[in-house]
Amino acid sequence: MIGNKNKLKIMGGVVFLVMIMVLSLLVPASSASPQSNVIHVLNATKDPTTPSGFPPANFSNPQAAMPPPVPDTTPVIVNVTQFGQLNIPNGVWEAIILNVTGYDAGTAYDYFNSFSVDGSTVWLGVNPEAGSWAVNVNISLFASYFDHKSQVTVSGSSLGEHTNFHGIQYNNYTLYFYPVPQGQQAPSYPTMIEPIHAGNNSVSIPTDTRAAFIQSIVIDGEFHYTCDPSWEGYYFNINGHKAANQFIFPWINSGGIDLFTWRPVYPPYMLNHQWTTANITGMLGMIEGNDVNLQMLASNNSPRIGLNIGNLFLYTDSSVLGAMQVSYSYHDGSLKTVSRTQNGLVNENCNNYSYYASYKNVKFSYSTLLQTTTGKILVNSSTYMRYYNRQLFPNSVWENLTQVQEAVIHTSVLYDEVNHHGDVQRVRDVYWPLSFDYGAVISYLYSEPGGLYFFNYSSYFFNVMEAYNVSVFTNSYDNRNFKSSYVSTGDMIYGTNGEFKSVLEEGPGFAIIGNITSSYHQTNKIYTYLSIQHSQGSVRMDMWVHRLSGVENNSTTYYVQENLTTDSIFSISIVHGLDNSGYNNMQMMSESRYLHL
Repeated sequence: MIGNKNKLKIMGGVVFLVMIMVLSLLVPASSASPQSNVIHVLNATKDPTTPSGFPPANFSNPQAAMPPPVPDTTPVIVNVTQFGQLNIPNGVWEAIILNVTGYDAGTAYDYFNSFSVDGSTVWLGVNPEAGSWAVNVNISLFASYFDHKSQVTVSGSSLGEHTNFHGIQYNNYTLYFYPVPQGQQAPSYPTMIEPIHAGNNSVSIPTDTRAAFIQSIVIDGEFHYTCDPSWEGYYFNINGHKAANQFIFPWINSGGIDLFTWRPVYPPYMLNHQWTTANITGMLGMIEGNDVNLQMLASNNSPRIGLNIGNLFLYTDSSVLGAMQVSYSYHDGSLKTVSRTQNGLVNENCNNYSYYASYKNVKFSYSTLLQTTTGKILVNSSTYMRYYNRQLFPNSVWENLTQVQEAVIHTSVLYDEVNHHGDVQRVRDVYWPLSFDYGAVISYLYSEPGGLYFFNYSSYFFNVMEAYNVSVFTNSYDNRNFKSSYVSTGDMIYGTNGEFKSVLEEGPGFAIIGNITSSYHQTNKIYTYLSIQHSQGSVRMDMWVHRLSGVENNSTTYYVQENLTTDSIFSISIVHGLDNSGYNNMQMMSESRYLHL
């Protein structure tokens, strides 16, 4: 069960956002009045008529995330009607948005969808188990694939209508290209992109590279956290040096052992899996100028290799003359494990623990000096990663845990160039906990006839929780001008209760659900976004909160009586001493702007 401190940390973050909102409402704006918008929607619109022969899919999945910010320009729209060569419009773009829509009917579970451009994966998500959905993804970091080109090569999941294992599915993709507003300068996006796959990757790092980042998604098997889940992470190895570590995010796309736990509200970022970003600019002195061997490998010689994808982003600048390595260190802390076996406990799936806990810390840092035609830039980066897992097995079960993972990344940039002096201090904290607390005994029968798996069990869940939160705090001094910002984005399932009885499941690799005598769940979800920008006495706060609650009641068949009880959105912008016109300020800080590219 999850510790009180971790519960307070998550819920405290939500309370903090609400307090900021309330207090900010009391502050008068000198040039703009507070703006708010509250929307309440009950019982979302039903899906299209289910095709004949399929169980009903009568619930529409709302997208619980803030829409990506876009400029006030008219987009050029390109519909993807087939994969392969895609004609694209000519231009320089402020923002590029990928719109994904789809529909599932039948017994479809954990179907990954992806979209790739010129070999780089730009989006990855998992379809909801039933119903329709829509997601908008900002893929502007990949602008170099589209700028001043007439064609790109795109690939992804099957377009239009097609069949899945025991159902029917629709996938549609559309690209929206937003031009740079007239009179404004185009954003600084990466000039070079190299896709990264598990194994070896040969990459050439030019000597005029000003900044380098690795973006990745690592997903292991859905039940990787069960039994005795020791630390399992992945790292990036460049020419024999550890460049970055990556946690495995515990994506519980279909609810784990209880396949209806998340219905009717889907898990955090299920539709749009989140990239983990590592700033490796501080390693440029070790890796630039030659072809390097970049490996993405499982840590601790783990044989478990799941879905691993990534991209290397390079920002080049003709004024950069080269890099010199100043320092490098890496410490991979030992895994500490404590366990106790309970006499008389029989668990056919794993060891008979009554208590299991494991802990691990990883630290690494590096520093590079960039020489430019106008001066020098010193980039320092340090990362601290913490893994904590605890499991209790009071009964013959194989999921009851508290798992917390956190990565805190400190980066500083000192620059001394002609007409450009100052520094940037940046802290990025990524925090994701997972907990299963049982309210009653789980009992099940397990057998393996003919190589198939059969389960027949009853379960009761209480307070199932999964969350993912990213916060970024930045202070910048540029020629004595001070700027600071705080951006926090969080997505959390909390307080989920459920009961699931008499299930037949067949596998491996897929699931056919039948013989449901009762299944009832209540699910709560909250998505929060907070941005506070401060510059020379001017302050702006943008806040967006989406709260979802739903009830699922399956008494005799699949996906019936699934309703949203709450679907409310609150958004507010408060400006103090700042003009409210121009480009929408509700945007995440990009790595490119932070490094003064």
